[in-house]
Amino acid sequence: MNAFQQLVQRLNDNDNECMLHVNRPAHADGQWFATLVADDGYIVEIQWNRHLGFGISAGRNLEFGTGADEAYGSVDNTFFRITNLIEDRAETETGAVSISDLRRLSGVLQKDAAHQIGMTKSGLNQIEREDLATLRISTLKKFVEGLGAELVVLARFKKGHEREIELDLEHQEAI
Repeated sequence: MNAFQQLVQRLNDNDNECMLHVNRPAHADGQWFATLVADDGYIVEIQWNRHLGFGISAGRNLEFGTGADEAYGSVDNTFFRITNLIEDRAETETGAVSISDLRRLSGVLQKDAAHQIGMTKSGLNQIEREDLATLRISTLKKFVEGLGAELVVLARFKKGHEREIELDLEHQEAI
């Protein structure tokens, strides 16, 4: 029994008043999906891949195809979070994440991300564990672009407005 099946069994054993729908992958290494639906329209979407762990999205107005909002590595942590979300009818967090969580939430394996940005898996592992205060913006930009996204840096002012900071790194000198 894999981790996803263990989670589904625990969810079935738990009286959470939700209907559970499970979609098995076509291939053994594929993504597993489950949806918990409450009578009041509250939904929890769960995805799992043995390499990436669990991803969760929850709320009343989920957008299809946007990926998971939160990532978890263990059955216990995932089950605990799901039961709390259902009990509180809360939405998953969509705020700031670590760069390793960003990669996992994007559904990209570490070895694939490393290849995409032209570095070794151990080099990427070091970046994912590094203190962001010491990470170069150019490295972070390369990492984010390797995930198929764009890095945007905003300055937020006390009066409430924001300005995007230009990241034309090729033409800027190091300080």
